[in-house]
Amino acid sequence: MSDAERADQAEARLAELTGELETMRREMDALRNGNAQRNNINNANNGAINANNVPAQQPIVPQDPFGHVNAYAPKIAPFMAKDPVLGYIRAESSLRTARITSGATKLDYLVQPLSEAALVAVRDILMLNPQPADAYQQVRDRLISTFGTSDEQTL
Repeated sequence: MSDAERADQAEARLAELTGELETMRREMDALRNGNAQRNNINNANNGAINANNVPAQQPIVPQDPFGHVNAYAPKIAPFMAKDPVLGYIRAESSLRTARITSGATKLDYLVQPLSEAALVAVRDILMLNPQPADAYQQVRDRLISTFGTSDEQTL
């Protein structure tokens, strides 16, 4: 391939990338405008007063045109076999931040980072079908009793 052909290919690729960049800029501007518009609507609704000089009871929140869900997925650290109580304190803090209150959902998040030994220790609880309503608490208690230090060991 000659230098001229390579230069032509490079120019064609540059034109293609420039077009993609412009498309991305337009999408970004649309997103910024949408956020600004939502902020303006929310600000207007927060101070809205109806004809009787009574503040509006419920602000109008526009639908997200992109269907995004504002959620926080908790990041659960690997299971701490040396100090499971401290590990659960850290994990439950992350679950509270994510506003997760369902025992089943808590269990799902907390089972994922368990070590093989920890999974074996709670296998019987996890295999129950249907799972009991307090399965999260049962798994938590079992792991703490299995891997945690007893009061006698602490003394």
